[in-house]
Amino acid sequence: GLHPAHARLAPEQLAAEQPLAAPLVQQCRDLLRVGQLVRQPARLLHRRLEQIEPEHLLNRVRLDRHRRAARAQRWLAGFRITVREPLFEETANLRLAAGRLAGTVVPPGAVFSMNAALGPYTRDRGYRPGPSYAGGRLVPSDGGGVCKVATALYNAAIHAGLPVVERHAHSMMVPYVPPGRDAAVAYGAKDFRFRNDTAFPVLIWSDFRDATLYVALYGSHDPPRVTWHQQVLARQEPWTVRSYNPELAPGRERVVHEGYPGFTVRTWLLVTRPGAEPERRDLGVDTYLPLPRMVEHGPRG
Repeated sequence: GLHPAHARLAPEQLAAEQPLAAPLVQQCRDLLRVGQLVRQPARLLHRRLEQIEPEHLLNRVRLDRHRRAARAQRWLAGFRITVREPLFEETANLRLAAGRLAGTVVPPGAVFSMNAALGPYTRDRGYRPGPSYAGGRLVPSDGGGVCKVATALYNAAIHAGLPVVERHAHSMMVPYVPPGRDAAVAYGAKDFRFRNDTAFPVLIWSDFRDATLYVALYGSHDPPRVTWHQQVLARQEPWTVRSYNPELAPGRERVVHEGYPGFTVRTWLLVTRPGAEPERRDLGVDTYLPLPRMVEHGPRG
């Protein structure tokens, strides 16, 4: 979720990635407030199945059935995003979107579109108000929060070696991945799309459990080794917007949101396939506007 504490993360913390090694329950306690690459799928998606919860067992059975049907037995890549302090009703949106996405098969040569698979993000489709950026502010909108699904898919597709056809950055920085690694969607305007350029089907699996979104890709090809690189070209500190709150005591102030700095970043990948030299792949330059620091004050003391 979008939370003031995220604004205080240093750039090196924002870029942190940690492999999965400890049991999932402990990982959920220790996660940074950034997205993390998943390297060990069994411990990620199946650890909870050791508990006697029928719903988890059903998900494992569904996943195994889909993998067999799609002939997509090999783990390609995965990504997780933890929502520690959700805003509005974004957890409902993430649970709904993850449930609809799970089991999607992308045939060889086909292009996956998140908007086609999950949109439109409307009340009629079951989506609820969640956090979105509009007009330089953080506001509730139907389907808000589903950009986390797009972001997880984007990172998973990159690590699976699948070409990205369409991706858009947010207008302002998000706290769950470093600048340059997010993906925004808005039905009819912004989509996230990737192509399955392999000769085998690719299976998308997703789940939302214990405040964490998981996205995994399965297939039959050997994914490359991918490392991300970013260069900060410019940084702009947020300004402060003050507003009156008559419910506060005289002379008191309350920080509603710490705000986020603005960034311009260049992002590129180093992609290494077996027996080949690393290949540099430029992803372009993204510019994020600052999100103002919001402060309320009571009557003058």
